[in-house]
Order: sequence, then structure tokens, then C-alpha cells
Amino acid sequence: MLTGDGAAAAQAVGKVLGVDQVRWRLLPQDKVEAVWELRTAFGGVAMLGDGVNDAPALAEATVGLAHRPGVGLKLALAAGAILGVVSLALAVLVGDMGGSLVVTMNALRLARVRSEG
Repeated sequence: MLTGDGAAAAQAVGKVLGVDQVRWRLLPQDKVEAVWELRTAFGGVAMLGDGVNDAPALAEATVGLAHRPGVGLKLALAAGAILGVVSLALAVLVGDMGGSLVVTMNALRLARVRSEG
């Protein structure tokens, strides 16, 4: 497991998930190097990241899976719909379809990135 989080959080999550190796306090470039090392050693690596600061490592991985940390946006849109400030259609369009489109567009952009390793 590769993370930018601190040691305590990383080790706790790694233990719960049953992960053998945990690396913490990694910068985006550190993650790229780690993914490259793992891909070289094992032939393939899947990377799950937030799609923002993990974009270079996602591009380096054999399979890159980007998730979006969009819960706050959905909550704000839902509250706006309940209060009548935002239409339900707009909340669904922006909160669900909009977020999915952003992730898809980012993935297409990443598909054009070539590894230097």
C-alpha cells in the first residue's frame, strides 16, 4: 500500500486490509517510483488513487483506477435541492454525471501519458 498519510494511519489501514507492505509519507513522485518498482518486479500493478495528486502514479500503473472524493459536493447539492436553491435535475446532473465525466476525461488524458521508466 502506498500513501501520503502518516505511519500510524497507514499501518492501521494496512493491518485491517491484510497488506504485507505499507509505504507512507510518499510524495506523488515517490508513488511513481514505487509503482515502477512493483511493476518491474511483478509484471503488472493496479493503482487506486484520487485522480488528482495520484495521476502520475495512475499513469505508471498497468491498471489505474481513479476515485473521486466528491462526497462533500453531493451533500451540498442535496442540501441545495432540499432547500429549493438547486433543482433536483441539476443536483443529479452535476453530482453524479458531472463527477463521472470528470473522472472519465481525466482517465482519457492519462491514457496519453507515456512512462519515462
